[in-house]
Amino acid sequence: MQKSTGTRIDLLLDALNISQLDFAKRMNISSAAITNWKKRQLGINVINKIVECFPQISRDWLITGEGSCFKASQVVTDLFSATEDEEYNKKLHVAQKLVFKSQDTEEKRIPLIPVDAMDGALSDDNISINKWDIEDWLVIPALRKSDFAIRVEGDSMQPRYFRGDIITCTRVPLNSLWFQWGKVYVVSTRQGALVKHVEKGSDLEHILLVSDNPDYKPFEIPTSELFGVAIVNGLIRVE
Repeated sequence: MQKSTGTRIDLLLDALNISQLDFAKRMNISSAAITNWKKRQLGINVINKIVECFPQISRDWLITGEGSCFKASQVVTDLFSATEDEEYNKKLHVAQKLVFKSQDTEEKRIPLIPVDAMDGALSDDNISINKWDIEDWLVIPALRKSDFAIRVEGDSMQPRYFRGDIITCTRVPLNSLWFQWGKVYVVSTRQGALVKHVEKGSDLEHILLVSDNPDYKPFEIPTSELFGVAIVNGLIRVE
């Protein structure tokens, strides 16, 4: 949805984390001039001046108001210039904010991650992302509360999920963990990340993991060996 010029300028200031006055000083103009910009379409000279002062801003976004206000290359450059894990995680958080800034709430983007990154994504009460590559960003309005998406590997969950399907997931904090019996979860275990139905175990300290494919037998694991849990809440399949 195209945004008005006034909304676009406000989003730009918010994304840059800068006040209108400081923005005006950077551009060597008055704050009143920016207020006037909000009331009319941005001319090409104004757009050129903004991009000259803030080269990370997308010219197309300034013209149309569609997509992200930041150039994708700027987000990637900032993200992968980090050398330490703590710095990387901080920059990833900033990068995600930049991508989300120009999106309406219902357009939140969900990171598609490889299965081998699951342990990092589920390792604690806050999503902890190490140096794995985000394969893509998904925009799924009906699933905007999802924390991440992964591609299904293997055939243990056929015919429900096939290899190559994408499932979206929402994390379940371990410190307040309870299961909806029979639902499909992604659980991080000593064997890696597993996609299974979760059923009651033989006692309160165990859960039963069940596949849809009858060739794979159910098995129990201790709840003490769960490193992370997410409930599956969506499916994307390409025919």
